[in-house]
Amino acid sequence: MKYNIVTYGRKGKDILIMHKEQRRHNRYLLPAKAIVTIPDIEKTIEAKVAHISSSGIGLYSNTFIPIGQHVNVEITFTDAYGKERKDFVNGEVVRSSIWGNTYVVGISLDEELNSNTQPFLFKHFEEVVKG
Repeated sequence: MKYNIVTYGRKGKDILIMHKEQRRHNRYLLPAKAIVTIPDIEKTIEAKVAHISSSGIGLYSNTFIPIGQHVNVEITFTDAYGKERKDFVNGEVVRSSIWGNTYVVGISLDEELNSNTQPFLFKHFEEVVKG
């Protein structure tokens, strides 16, 4: 069984948090830009992609996005051939925490990455990221 262990230190007091790992897929780094759209309020937020898996994406944002919020994400990245590519994913925010001045946002995708709905991202993910 896998566990995540997170240690927080504040003014000399350490807090240890351990919780059961719930991820279904491994995460991989993906240097990319993201534009997050919150359809309910027609708001757009710029973010950076931290990592990606077949079923989720992690972002760094300067703007808070609440847990439970459904979002549409436009991901722009450079493929293995140096071409700028763009694809879209949809999902629900399942994590939103602050780290310094940055929000760490975890999004569970509505459907796993696939060649039909994210052709460029899927190809890059399968060929380059997973290696």
